[in-house]
Amino acid sequence: MRIKTPRRVFAGILLFTLLVSVSAVPAKAAAEWPQGAAPALSSDAAIVMDAKSGVILYELNMDEKRYPASITKVMTALLALENADLADTVTVTEEATAYAVGGSANQRTKAGETFTLEELLYGTMLASANDMATAVGVYIGGGSIEAFADMMNARAAELGCTGTHFVNACGMPDDQHYTTAHDMARIFRAALKNNEFRKIIGTHSYTIPPTNMTETERSLINHDPLLTNPSFAYPGIVGGKTGNTDAAGQTLVNGVNQNGMELIVVTMRAPDAPSAAEDHVKLFDYAYEHFTLREVGMPAYRTSGGFISLPKGAEASDCEIAVSEDEEQGLVTYTYTYRGTWAGEMVMTKENEKLYLDALAEKEEEPSGESGSKEDSVQNGASGSASSEPQIRSGESAGESVETVTVTPGPGGERPSVLRKILVVLGVLVAAGMVTVLVSIHLTRERRRRYKQRRKRKMAEGKKDGKL
Repeated sequence: MRIKTPRRVFAGILLFTLLVSVSAVPAKAAAEWPQGAAPALSSDAAIVMDAKSGVILYELNMDEKRYPASITKVMTALLALENADLADTVTVTEEATAYAVGGSANQRTKAGETFTLEELLYGTMLASANDMATAVGVYIGGGSIEAFADMMNARAAELGCTGTHFVNACGMPDDQHYTTAHDMARIFRAALKNNEFRKIIGTHSYTIPPTNMTETERSLINHDPLLTNPSFAYPGIVGGKTGNTDAAGQTLVNGVNQNGMELIVVTMRAPDAPSAAEDHVKLFDYAYEHFTLREVGMPAYRTSGGFISLPKGAEASDCEIAVSEDEEQGLVTYTYTYRGTWAGEMVMTKENEKLYLDALAEKEEEPSGESGSKEDSVQNGASGSASSEPQIRSGESAGESVETVTVTPGPGGERPSVLRKILVVLGVLVAAGMVTVLVSIHLTRERRRRYKQRRKRKMAEGKKDGKL
């Protein structure tokens, strides 16, 4: 006799399995990478880059070569700060005074006049003085502006610049003096890592005292409209640099830091200064409205990186992680991509990666009551100093709020968070299958028991009637 499991029971089991499976996987759809929402600009080229992650949040002709004008001076200041002391005494040369003429931004320096390097850098970055920038270049280049230009180009190459070539320290027009918005963002990002640079570009005004050849003070006012112009003043402005020549049009680079998310905007060839400033305000507004910053991994084990940029609404656990090794350098790189877009990376030594994975394993083994939020979750609270314990938190980085999560890649770069979801679903399906089998066995046994009881009852009734 063939005994079937009742259809209602089987359908109920399938429905239960479906409901549990759906609840095991988040229903939230991943946020799209913003496209088509960026504002219209007056500038011919532009870029928005996250200073911490290096991720490009917006670009317009970012790799087209263009004349930079005075934003060249960002590289001049960077090299000076990397290769000399601010207290150094610098003597202005004839080559530098060639720029102390009408029609060129200058501080009317004289050959033989002496300044500290710090004074010259303030004149270079605040007043955009071409004569002072050239004096800096000649000094750092060992007496040769050509040697300094070689240093500029070598440093640009180190920073990954691919469309840049400098021939002077101040940005005066030359067919062989060019860069791209992308490269300028790279250069400015490197400069922002220098605290003295940040101090200089964030200064509203500065006074140079009388020198050996000038009896009066020189009063300098920062030209950056987002810092000093009430019409364009932007919350969290770090500072930047303006530029303008007939060949270059208006160029501008700025940095803004809001709640630990530091952004860089570069625009090139705007028709006028107000248009350039307005473009910057629009781009900062756009980026802060549509993107967020996440800190991944653990600071105690990172060599570099550890920040990723994502559309608002997305989480680090939504990213795919590829793991690559540099055997020669002994480094391991975790590359995060979000829906096909590079979102940032984290670099560790191979030794630190082992410690990092061990720390995460220990965290996974902690009782749920002690470990707090699980991996890939965000927990409110302030971050303290870096520790060997896994830090899974939303806290403060360098005094500023940055959300932090730890995400571990599994074999082949897959995330355990995704694997766990798959395993949960598979486990539920297996469990449901086992329940179905057990129910079927139980029903079969029950029906057999009832069948035997009916047969015994009929046999008993037959004997009573005298029949077998």
